[in-house]
Amino acid sequence: MASSSGGPDVKDSVFCINCRQQIQFRLHMKCCECPAMICAEASTSKFYILIFFCFSYGCEAGQHLRGHNYEICDPLGGRTFDVKGSWGAIEERKLLAAAYRFKLGNWGEVTRLMETNRPISQVQEYYDRFFIRGPVGQFALKLLSWEESKRIMLADGSLVYNCETDRIIYLLMAMDAYKDSKEKLDPCDEDLANKVVAIMQSYTFQLNHNDEVSFRENFLSVLASFFCSYYNT
Repeated sequence: MASSSGGPDVKDSVFCINCRQQIQFRLHMKCCECPAMICAEASTSKFYILIFFCFSYGCEAGQHLRGHNYEICDPLGGRTFDVKGSWGAIEERKLLAAAYRFKLGNWGEVTRLMETNRPISQVQEYYDRFFIRGPVGQFALKLLSWEESKRIMLADGSLVYNCETDRIIYLLMAMDAYKDSKEKLDPCDEDLANKVVAIMQSYTFQLNHNDEVSFRENFLSVLASFFCSYYNT
């Protein structure tokens, strides 16, 4: 039987009871039944710790048996960004909290508050890569001027092209389209992708149509004003 936890404190050193690898910063399993001490620094925990590689082979060591209940420990959390070099969600949350507290000019204090063994330069580079230049930062920046950007793209006819080539613009448009549609979408719906596309197409068509109507109305208004001014002079 399995349960899940955040794993041991990051200050502790935890070793696999079988292969002796240091695992406190890795996904691992903790036996809930064995009373034997594990090899750890500054830790008084009395549980066996197994990494998944050893666990998957049914490792048994000392009093530990493969049929024991266990707990899944994920000290860093799942990945937010599915790319090489990304950290776990728990560590990223600590980074964001520390950066918010000390702002972006004091990376030494940011790193210290995170209680991480990563070098200061790596912490700063990670924040810049994923939260400034990455999709999260770009989304936040484009959101600030989104209504004006959308108006410009409608005026020059580039809205559809930009939605197809820029994933951030596509996401912003999808959010607007979903709000406008008043539909309730089910994340588990097998046809979800097609429904989102249909909502987007309908919303884009409506925007372009409204823009054309507005353009014609403005043009006729200006034209009428011109003729009135011309004949009155």
